[in-house]
Amino acid sequence: MRAAKALTVKSAFFRKGVITIGILITGLFSAVLAILAWFGANTGNFIVMLDRDEFRRGIFLSTDENFVKPEPRLYAASIGEVDNISYADINRNLVKETPGSYIDPEFSYLAFTYYLKNTGDTAVDIKYRIYITENYRSADAAVRVLLIEDDETERLFQKPDTVEHQYLAMPEALYFVDDITVCEDTILAFPPGAVKKFSVIIWLEGQDPDCNDSLLGGMIKLRMKFDIADDEEAEE
Repeated sequence: MRAAKALTVKSAFFRKGVITIGILITGLFSAVLAILAWFGANTGNFIVMLDRDEFRRGIFLSTDENFVKPEPRLYAASIGEVDNISYADINRNLVKETPGSYIDPEFSYLAFTYYLKNTGDTAVDIKYRIYITENYRSADAAVRVLLIEDDETERLFQKPDTVEHQYLAMPEALYFVDDITVCEDTILAFPPGAVKKFSVIIWLEGQDPDCNDSLLGGMIKLRMKFDIADDEEAEE
């Protein structure tokens, strides 16, 4: 079967496969990242939406670090056929230097850079969490999520491997918090006028021992959600 051949061994450490990656952000501070393992499929865009109430609080998102023209929606380019890659293949410097989507001419992975700004008049604590909303055929088994904050702090996240494995030329990854949550953290006392930069990179890791034919036809969706802490506590 052609689908089975698509994930044959590319080298001693890589399995070559074709998947489709798409990313969507909907709602203020709500990001949906979808990785679809459908051959020849094409996914939608990466969309950031800000609603009226959040504008009033003065928390904005933008792909422009100067926020010259904050938009109610931001779009990332969709990605078609994607080969399994590894951490060393990712051009992290160009990802960080490129506002919005970065499209690598050699390797396929999802990369998007954007900014968070407090234009209000008070400091706020902002909680954020990346979590899985849909997972089909255990597509999360070989997915990697790299979160880069302010071009300096890099954290790599993965689901624990089913068998012990030693990776080459990769930083040590942090495990998902649980079966649903990839990571969670809080930006404490985010002051008025402050800008924070995020780069999110998602790919299918070819060195992962769980990257095999069983993932074909799988799907995973993740959401990155930011909440003003006092609003979240009030809801509870």
